[in-house]
Amino acid sequence: MKSGALNKRIGLVARSTSVDVYGQRVEASGTEYPRWASVKELPAEERQIAEGTARVRRIEIIIRAPIADLPNIDTRWQVSYDGRYYDITSITDPDGYNRSRLIHAESEQ
Repeated sequence: MKSGALNKRIGLVARSTSVDVYGQRVEASGTEYPRWASVKELPAEERQIAEGTARVRRIEIIIRAPIADLPNIDTRWQVSYDGRYYDITSITDPDGYNRSRLIHAESEQ
């Protein structure tokens, strides 16, 4: 992977769930891990939700691996990019050599 392609700054954010004093589950964002990445915006789509129709923005991100300081990155994490938080939907090793990670993420508008 050429380093010039990694020209966007993203943050990988760990989400955690805890229980408050009333016994309610509370989701919280944790530490943000900054990374240089290649970001490609995919075509938006519309989905039916309970309140009507929601527009979903999707992005495809490539980051360098190994990512030793991100021990358990998975689909519970989020990506912050361009002032918006995206939920990670998949993480793959595109070439099978553990050199990079391909992350798909989406955010409702």
